[in-house]
Amino acid sequence: MNSVHVSASDPDVVVAGVGGGSASFSGLSGYFEGGVFTTADGGESWTRVGLATGDNRVSYPHLLPRPGQPDGLLTFGLASDPAENIGLFKSTIHSYEL
Repeated sequence: MNSVHVSASDPDVVVAGVGGGSASFSGLSGYFEGGVFTTADGGESWTRVGLATGDNRVSYPHLLPRPGQPDGLLTFGLASDPAENIGLFKSTIHSYEL
């Protein structure tokens, strides 16, 4: 888990940024997908938000509030290889755009 944002207007609405990668540090083999995930029920269920091609291979180190928009966020996909960075995204708590 790289970053978490709890909605200012509804604490059951949460957005989490998770970096994808190899699980080798845990003794597991294979690759796990990262991405941006949302919940509207306090974490009972989560939905992965597709931001861009390759968004499962990068980390999301920050979910920053948008000035003047309490439920608006800014985030970016940061990869270890700069060629795989996916850009800056702005959102409301329920929609994302590049």
